[in-house]
Amino acid sequence: MKSKIVNISLDSGSYEIFINDNCFDFEPIKEVVSNRKIAIITNDTISPIYLDKLITSLSVYNNNIVSYVLPDGEQYKNCLLYTSPSPRDGLL
Repeated sequence: MKSKIVNISLDSGSYEIFINDNCFDFEPIKEVVSNRKIAIITNDTISPIYLDKLITSLSVYNNNIVSYVLPDGEQYKNCLLYTSPSPRDGLL
């Protein structure tokens, strides 16, 4: 798969999602990741496997990285269920 950036526009703001088949290769978008706040949202099943490596890979280009680890399960995928501090507090 070729790297791809998808632009998301909402009434409250906009953001981009980077899609790539190698989640640790940020060279194609180094200009994008070097000048922005990066938020990683994951769950407690995936985070022990990938989170540290992902942060390390991104740190080459940017140190302004925050991560949010949510409980695993469909019922936790709606950030509106959370009270402050919530992932949505610092994203948009």
